[in-house]
Amino acid sequence: MYRNYEPYAGKGLPAVAANGGYIGQAELGGVFYRNVAPGHYHVTVETFGVDVNQSADLDLTAGQTAYVKIVSNPEWVSYGLDTQIERPTFYAWHIANDIAQATVANLDFYGGN
Repeated sequence: MYRNYEPYAGKGLPAVAANGGYIGQAELGGVFYRNVAPGHYHVTVETFGVDVNQSADLDLTAGQTAYVKIVSNPEWVSYGLDTQIERPTFYAWHIANDIAQATVANLDFYGGN
């Protein structure tokens, strides 16, 4: 799992889950990994707003590496007249390995198992 540093993004640490079980937090500008058994995984991220394409489905084989990018849209849910309040909407997207590896090389590693 990784999350690019986005200067406009919310600074929160949304929880990431696989098949409904907590696996970590999406730190801004960071990456973490989890070793999992082969199988199907539905990856979701904690979010305030509800949109389409917010989760990733992975079918993993033994020894396979897959990348999920956590992205946000901080303006999807916003309101307020005098003071603008924004609640970020987060997305978990499966990204091709060759694209993700180039990005992950420039991020801070913060955990794995």
